[in-house]
Amino acid sequence: MAGASAPATTAGLMDQQRRVEEAVADVMHPPWGPLGRSITLGAVSTVARLVLHVLNKTEIHNHERLLDAVENRPPGAGLITVANHTSMFDDPGVLSILMPWSWLWFEPWLNRVRWSLCAREVCFKNELLRQFFITGNTLPVKRGLGTHGLGDGLAQGEGLVLHAFRRRMGPAITAQHNAT
Repeated sequence: MAGASAPATTAGLMDQQRRVEEAVADVMHPPWGPLGRSITLGAVSTVARLVLHVLNKTEIHNHERLLDAVENRPPGAGLITVANHTSMFDDPGVLSILMPWSWLWFEPWLNRVRWSLCAREVCFKNELLRQFFITGNTLPVKRGLGTHGLGDGLAQGEGLVLHAFRRRMGPAITAQHNAT
């Protein structure tokens, strides 16, 4: 019996690896292409900036620390940031004003804009939403299970910036270089 379970485990691991590779290929090549990614991130950030700067008063503290962490990381090194989550507008709203506007409009060529996480049941309900959120640098996760290494693997392997909002209170923003 012990010998019979080994191939099933190996097959299961190979299947999981194949699914992760397909998911990575899906998010690294957005459904609407590089221009679609640029337009999606630029347009969403424009609306968010209008809401936060024109309709509200927004203050950012220690902004330069985040920009320094993104701009001055070693080549190919990923970056993971974490912030408190208070509403559905936090991402893209807050993150849109943290990144320079030019980064959002030219993301496919700069590769500096954060990747975010969103629950499958919220942001990936149908094919149109899936395409929109993947094009907008959002990774699907199942609540409580994390990314099964997908987000961490992208941040480390592709040298991307990954942002996660926590449910519990904690530090406002923490930026840390991934050691690879």
